[in-house]
Amino acid sequence: MPYLQVITMLKKITLLVVVSIISGCATSYKAPQFEDTALIKMEGLGTSYTLTGGASGKVLSIGELDNEGCMTNIGQVDATAVDENGYVIVPANKEIGMILFKYKGNANCKISIVITLKNNDKYELNFVEKSRTKVVVKEGGGFDIKYIKGPMLCELDVVSSHEEKVAFVTLEQNLFSVCKSVGVK
Repeated sequence: MPYLQVITMLKKITLLVVVSIISGCATSYKAPQFEDTALIKMEGLGTSYTLTGGASGKVLSIGELDNEGCMTNIGQVDATAVDENGYVIVPANKEIGMILFKYKGNANCKISIVITLKNNDKYELNFVEKSRTKVVVKEGGGFDIKYIKGPMLCELDVVSSHEEKVAFVTLEQNLFSVCKSVGVK
């Protein structure tokens, strides 16, 4: 089998495993019983359906990090974990892992991060699809709007209740694990 076909097949298998973990095979997230906690909010959690666009939505999974820097005890946030204001209780003053997954029709994107949040603070996860269009100015005036082909592009900002952007480290998706990059501890 040619090398590119093997790589393509491995990517499809990896995507299938990730989707399985994030969806039906994942356990539900349970709020921690720690003294140090923070609140996070991500708009648009869940799935919506349209006649022309199919299914779209966002999934948030939260987990701990083991000694090797890999996510463990991953739980998917569902309606039971969200309070009446849309917040989810998470551990504070320690590293936690989050997997954010967005899908629309056949397109999807995923960002996995490790972050440390401050005790008693509130945070918003702004997980949005980046623009797929590019404005091209024509010589002599006017412009064209071009659509950029390719996979869905997403970006994430984590903002505290003090309007400060919060730093995070991106995790690597391996075949069966989500871990910090080698050399990042």
